[in-house]
Amino acid sequence: MDQDWNIIFSYTRKQAIEDGVLIDVTEQGRGINSDCKLFLGFP
Repeated sequence: MDQDWNIIFSYTRKQAIEDGVLIDVTEQGRGINSDCKLFLGFP
């Protein structure tokens, strides 16, 4: 990344989950033998 760039906004996964933009469906994914964290995103 160019060192002259400045981050002007960041939005974390934790914030998105708290806001309801992402939904953690990891537990449901275990029912289909998924070994990774699963999230659904809605516009």
